[in-house]
Amino acid sequence: VPSLFKGRLGWVSCLAPRQNKTHPKPSLGNGGGNVSYAKHTGKNLFTSKKVAFTLAEVLITLGIIGIVAALTLPTLISNHKKQVYVNQLKKVVNTLENAAQASVADEGVSSFQDTLLRCVLSDGYFCGHVWKDEYQDVANKYLKILNIYVADSDIPTYKYINGDNTYSNLIRSGVRIFKLNDGAVIYVSGTETFFFVDVNGDKGPNVYGRDLFELEFNNGNITNNHNGNSSCRELIKFRDVLEMNSCFYAKIVADGWKMNY
Repeated sequence: VPSLFKGRLGWVSCLAPRQNKTHPKPSLGNGGGNVSYAKHTGKNLFTSKKVAFTLAEVLITLGIIGIVAALTLPTLISNHKKQVYVNQLKKVVNTLENAAQASVADEGVSSFQDTLLRCVLSDGYFCGHVWKDEYQDVANKYLKILNIYVADSDIPTYKYINGDNTYSNLIRSGVRIFKLNDGAVIYVSGTETFFFVDVNGDKGPNVYGRDLFELEFNNGNITNNHNGNSSCRELIKFRDVLEMNSCFYAKIVADGWKMNY
């Protein structure tokens, strides 16, 4: 039996624990939900701050992005244009080689040198130095020609790759022009064994080695230039790009169809 003593506060049990009255914590919001959030997360919704960039930080970041873009975009654009020229060149080469193979098969001859298409692409140079009306039908059949005509003064001005000199060895008045349906242009003069191809016609930049290339058929295949493959192989290894002249096609093929100059 617990002993009792009488003190100033009355009879008190010496074994009874002291009872402390509890008071509810103040409620914040509906049912004290915010207090519960603070209790379990350690965060106070009324004291937390949102993190944001200052105006100065935003301007500095935009400035850095602008500098990087200014340094890299010209190179990216230039490389893209070069690859477009290469893809157009490859398409023209495929068109010409497929035409050569088809003409050999259709005429039942042993090599491209014996076909009428060779007469067409030499402007009659290998066939009596005379252009015949039937050649236009041959061109239309194998090359999908949009138009054939002899140029006068409407020939575009072509420049060397450094932009300094005008290139006019073959692209001159009197040259026969074949305009293909895809926009490419073939120039043949009837005085040489090779021809020129502008892969995109009037679009430019009209630069020798960019969109203008010197080509030649060798038994139905496009070769690098009229001087032969061996000379181009040596030239593209040891010479400056401005000295490659007719070997630009050889350089592109050697580099895996890339314009690395």
